[in-house]
Amino acid sequence: MTVRTARPKRPVKRARPRRPVRVVEVNGDSASGRKAAHSDRILRATADHADVILGCEFFNLDAAKSLGPNWIVEQRGRTGSADASYIVAVRRARGEVVKGRLRLGSASLLSVGVRKRSWLTAWVEIDGRNAKPFSSGHAPPKRAWLRWPAYMAAAPGGVVGADFNKWARAVKVRFPRRVVRQPSRELLGIVIPKRIPSTRARRLDVGGDHHAVAVTLWP
Repeated sequence: MTVRTARPKRPVKRARPRRPVRVVEVNGDSASGRKAAHSDRILRATADHADVILGCEFFNLDAAKSLGPNWIVEQRGRTGSADASYIVAVRRARGEVVKGRLRLGSASLLSVGVRKRSWLTAWVEIDGRNAKPFSSGHAPPKRAWLRWPAYMAAAPGGVVGADFNKWARAVKVRFPRRVVRQPSRELLGIVIPKRIPSTRARRLDVGGDHHAVAVTLWP
């Protein structure tokens, strides 16, 4: 006679409860000729309000050194290069960066002093959940409007923060399947997939020429 032993029951995996995630898009003012100390102060002030930071115009400093060991930072390129402008950072206590990618959005226009523009994407695991893409960018300015459509067409999926250099009405046309959180008459904003609950955008004064823009997500 064969005696079958009962298999031990597998423990039931319970998903961690979704906690709010504070996401802030910020401009570091490095293109305005300010010194690195100015951008450093902006970034440190932003960190007080964020779990995830999406930044542009930080090519004048090492963002990881500025934020310190409590943050995981994705930043590409050497200091001073156009590629180093963009950062995606997550508070170490909340998550980690699984991988990153820098993708060209539009070429430079040296005749009017406009650098090439890229999109930096980092796949971030928050509270142990599956990694989701968070991206940062900076669209071309008014003097290079002919580059703006190409740059916006290259925008990644997921959560995207940028200095769009246009107001929300123009940005919404480019993201019909996502929610655009951009305060009125502000150039910075955050674009969010509709499946992710989010609050309205609010302005933050972090000492720069632009207001930072903050939203709270439940990804």
